[in-house]
Amino acid sequence: MLLKSQGYKVQDIADILGTNIQSVYNWVKLIMDELTEQTGKQFSQCTFERFLKVLATPTNASVCD
Repeated sequence: MLLKSQGYKVQDIADILGTNIQSVYNWVKLIMDELTEQTGKQFSQCTFERFLKVLATPTNASVCD
């Protein structure tokens, strides 16, 4: 991923690593899928924590006497 982020083409990365283009694409996809999953989990966790804070916050709702 470092080489890709530095602008190297897939063919160049494959040559540097001594592998084929498909392997490079497979690794990029695997890493991107993992990052996407982790980002989603972090987003869900943040959303859940915000929800809990809202529940714990007293409201100014009218109380029937």
